Amino acid sequence: MNQLIVASLLAMTVAGSLLVPGTTISAVTLTAPVTTEQVLVQNKPPKINQVRCACYPESATVSLRLHNPNRVELSYEVRLFGGDAQEAQAVHLPAKTAERVAFHGIPNGKFSIQVLDDLGATVASADVVVECPTVVRQAAGS
Repeated sequence: MNQLIVASLLAMTVAGSLLVPGTTISAVTLTAPVTTEQVLVQNKPPKINQVRCACYPESATVSLRLHNPNRVELSYEVRLFGGDAQEAQAVHLPAKTAERVAFHGIPNGKFSIQVLDDLGATVASADVVVECPTVVRQAAGS
């Protein structure tokens, strides 16, 4: 019984020492509501995998696999540019999934791939070189 009384007195003393003089317990335990401006979500950047080039008689197709490692679905813009070619595609990826993105009609040359988030910031990039002998022969014959 004495231990219970001592423990409760000790708890009251500790709680009382945490208070600023002139405040009540209810004033100390109140917290401000969380607003959306205070919550910052840090998403992991997407991953570019399996960049491939397929050659056809008239041009090439560049494809890649874009993976969203986050637990929320996100939208990205995937751009391929370099030389005379510039293409962009909007890609919507559900949480923890991957999707293939393909760019058709690409000539020979060196190209950059950029992935932009919904704010327009580059979050992933890669380079690819397209070297298709059939495309070169057709371009030389023109």
